[in-house]
Amino acid sequence: MTSLVSDNYIYEPTPRVLDGYSYRTLLSSESSSYQLGDYVRIAIPPVSNAFLNTANSWVNITIGDVVLNGTNIVQDTPTVAGVRHSIAGIHSLIDTCSVVSPNGQFLEHTPNYQSQQVMNWINNTDLSAALPNSITNNTPDVDNTFADFTTVNGNSIALTINAGATSATGVATEHFSPTLSCMLNGTKALPICWFASDTHLELLLTKDILSVFHNASFSPPSTVGGLTGGSCTITVEIDAMIDIVTDNSMTLIKKKAGYGSGPVSWSGTQQRSSIHSISTAELNTTGENIKSTIIGGVRPRKLLSIQQAAFVNHPSGHYDRWQCVNPYSNGSFQMRIGTQLFPPRPMESAAEMIQHVQKCYNQKSLTVTNNRLKEGFYGPRFSETGTGTIDTFRGSVGYDFCTFDGNTDGLDTTNIIIETLGGLKAVAGFPAQFPFQVITVKRFQVLYSCDDAGNVSVSY
Repeated sequence: MTSLVSDNYIYEPTPRVLDGYSYRTLLSSESSSYQLGDYVRIAIPPVSNAFLNTANSWVNITIGDVVLNGTNIVQDTPTVAGVRHSIAGIHSLIDTCSVVSPNGQFLEHTPNYQSQQVMNWINNTDLSAALPNSITNNTPDVDNTFADFTTVNGNSIALTINAGATSATGVATEHFSPTLSCMLNGTKALPICWFASDTHLELLLTKDILSVFHNASFSPPSTVGGLTGGSCTITVEIDAMIDIVTDNSMTLIKKKAGYGSGPVSWSGTQQRSSIHSISTAELNTTGENIKSTIIGGVRPRKLLSIQQAAFVNHPSGHYDRWQCVNPYSNGSFQMRIGTQLFPPRPMESAAEMIQHVQKCYNQKSLTVTNNRLKEGFYGPRFSETGTGTIDTFRGSVGYDFCTFDGNTDGLDTTNIIIETLGGLKAVAGFPAQFPFQVITVKRFQVLYSCDDAGNVSVSY
């Protein structure tokens, strides 16, 4: 029998898994505990032959010593809507999330963090992530029914409420382990072995405890009372997995990446948000009024998608500040990038808007099994009645620029104007009593690079 393989053929196997080991470590913050409004800073040190495994790293956060002030504070039960967390869960605690390079440059800077997280959560997260034993534990179910909120995210802080119901004290410490919406989640691994010095995670905590808790009581009327303030003690640390490779494996990695012959680069995606407002007069216009808004901020070379949602900073402590709606669901929506319109014809119905925003998250499917948007979920406006404190329809609107012409790299917007054209008109039964704060989230590709001196930078 003649062999089909030449004797001159040399079989040289390539290892499928790099030789090394992994270990877990807790990276502590600069202070042992924090109060509302404080600035949290956590160093991620460089380690020889080490990579930060972001897929298996998260942040541990605790909230304790909770004190809530207000009127008619009630315990949350299956029949009474009392004090509960925001739909944003523990993410409601963070106003701004940033990752800072060893040379002081923002590798990622995320203002309006709570709004951005909620927009991602309601459109792109499987509902199983709301369960208590998940990595996003205590994030409420995005369904808008009273029972689901009570079951998933009832009063877990074990409040002791005084007789006059004007204050409450949390007698338990809550523990959370979320993954943050930043490059410490979206990038597969960080080559901290090549960084010159510490990289830092920086978190600006919210000043107002009403961003975290609300008293979703049906009475007294929702325009008065509720929570008015309070305080709590917070601890934060990174629960990190560090992958250490052998010297031989590091040699292979450097050769593959071209390390030593110039900057090493890798790609990723980021989101950046901006904010504008819509007045009550504009929201309550009888006929349709086109709201034109210029979107500022970074103008990336590879813009992937744009998404908008409206929030209300309601003065009553009965409302969840991170409920969001699509302000144009009763009108139309279109975007102008330079001189080109996207889509060419305005979206004229909630069904079209849902379809387009699902494309932004790769959720559009011809089958019903892949659709994570729940029945009765997407509605016209905030309900500012008593039941609206927990029964707000949530949604957003957006457009995916990668599907229009099949260009997966997105649009070059470095030298052109980005403008949204949203149709506003009054919604029967849902008059606006307060202005809307509209958050615009741009998703775009970025390029990270690290030079031989260990300086890390990012370009858009």
